[in-house]
Amino acid sequence: MKVNSEQLLFNWQLGRDLVVRKAEEKWGSGIVEQVSLDLQAKFPNAKGFFVRNLWFMKQWYSFTH
Repeated sequence: MKVNSEQLLFNWQLGRDLVVRKAEEKWGSGIVEQVSLDLQAKFPNAKGFFVRNLWFMKQWYSFTH
């Protein structure tokens, strides 16, 4: 149960970071693709860092705020 809540919090925070950073630093839409590649390289055994999932994380954060 704790792992799930930690994963949800991480996903929400990642979505937040993508929304905030794009607004503050005027990153293009390619940043989501690059973050996806970076996370997959850093954590090769982890799942869920595909581009589509990162877009969902952004949407989830935006929906809650």
